[in-house]
Amino acid sequence: MNPKPIVSIKHGDVKVHSRWPLILIGIGKILKALGLIIVAFYILRFLNDEGRQYYESILEDWRDDPHNHILYGTLVKILAVPEGTLRGLRIGLLVYAGLYSTEGIGLLFDKPWAEWMTVITTAGFIPLEVYEVLFHPTWVKAGLLVFNILALVYICFRLRWRSQVKKMQHHLLEAAASAPPQPVGP
Repeated sequence: MNPKPIVSIKHGDVKVHSRWPLILIGIGKILKALGLIIVAFYILRFLNDEGRQYYESILEDWRDDPHNHILYGTLVKILAVPEGTLRGLRIGLLVYAGLYSTEGIGLLFDKPWAEWMTVITTAGFIPLEVYEVLFHPTWVKAGLLVFNILALVYICFRLRWRSQVKKMQHHLLEAAASAPPQPVGP
């Protein structure tokens, strides 16, 4: 990991910033990737004949049980999805899992490219998340929206702080290069 701290400069004061929010965001991205991989794995079970027959037999067992109405309805909907659509969905899930894991690992190793990647992908999904919260609200969706907005704001500030450090280093190098040489010796 990068041992150099991120600092910000405001009115001449230098402030060192903690990395724990970045680590938390990185771990969140990796957990999202693992969740998508698990879902893609279970979709694979629906794509072979043996798996479909197994789930159809479960449907027959659950049909009359009033306690399984949510699982039953979900399973009916999944089995109704065409096989080609399930294959496309599985590929999409794996692509997003790769994207999230790349972002998460990059954030854990404090890489600026990962911060830019996270800003772009997170900002791209916020309009969809706002739509979901407005028209299909749940506490989980609202919580994820708030978390993603906070993560986006934090990473934008980190990118600004990085820019300030680069400008300060560039300014110091220019000042050192333009300073007259100091005499050596007595």
